[in-house]
Amino acid sequence: CPQLTDDTGISRLMSAWDAAESGSPLRDCEAVSTLINCVLQHNELGDSGRVYPGSPLVALELVRHELKASGPSVFFELHSTDYPILNSALYHTGLPNVRAAKADGFGEVQQFVSEGRAGDSPGRFVSLLVDPSYEVKAEYNQVVALAECVTAGMPHSQTVIWYPRLRSRAEPDAMVAQLTSTCSDSGFGWLNATFDTASPDGERGLYGSGLFVINPPQEGS
Repeated sequence: CPQLTDDTGISRLMSAWDAAESGSPLRDCEAVSTLINCVLQHNELGDSGRVYPGSPLVALELVRHELKASGPSVFFELHSTDYPILNSALYHTGLPNVRAAKADGFGEVQQFVSEGRAGDSPGRFVSLLVDPSYEVKAEYNQVVALAECVTAGMPHSQTVIWYPRLRSRAEPDAMVAQLTSTCSDSGFGWLNATFDTASPDGERGLYGSGLFVINPPQEGS
């Protein structure tokens, strides 16, 4: 879990949350409330310093009330150092049907689809959270290949893809364009949401984040 600082990332949102009045749009946003409560609860468990729990724990918190009625939740991590940390964090949630696997998530999902284990029944719904590091440029193409596989083989699925918004880098925009084309060609709905915390002007560096959702929930669903 990365350390929180006083002026970057989630700390800025938490400071705004603390300063917001009851009944304000920020305070009334359920997603923001869930995220901040997750961070606060995690820091109450005795971790040294202030830490951010990361996307697997945040995702589980968002669907905690649905886990008992759902199938297994598997989180893939290939890095030999990060895997035991993830495995321990998931174990200590005490949640049912949740585990970590030391494997390549791209390959595992594509094999899952190719073997027909996803099924094509409307009752067999699969949700995917794709949150790679993008430290290797090839991962942008791997995300697109995964999207093509999922849209072709899992019609009753929903995929949420996180990506960085980077100065002087063409890969993120090119990936989003390819994802949009993939969804249009396959008849899948899509949603691209971006959140910038800095100006896009400059030589290099991260200035924001994006979420590309394949087959997003319809209004009221």
